[in-house]
Amino acid sequence: MSGLERTAPQPGPMTGQQRLDLTRLTCKQFLGSKADRREMIASWMSGYARAAVGEPVFDYRRLANSREAVSSYCKTRGGETAMSAIQRNTQ
Repeated sequence: MSGLERTAPQPGPMTGQQRLDLTRLTCKQFLGSKADRREMIASWMSGYARAAVGEPVFDYRRLANSREAVSSYCKTRGGETAMSAIQRNTQ
């Protein structure tokens, strides 16, 4: 066991998509993503939007409210970009 602690971790095999252009992500693609990926995208986009208006504070309640608003908006506008939906529906 002590030998395992000294070994350098090896990267696992690369699987799936490694890069995601969030400016091209559609509402349909966002809603069709797995839950953990939707959460990661929503968190990243929330931080991006907050930084764009000079507000570097992460507010979990605001994220939850915005995520719900964006998801509802996206359900009827599948072809619109998720970035556009966020800009229209975030506080």
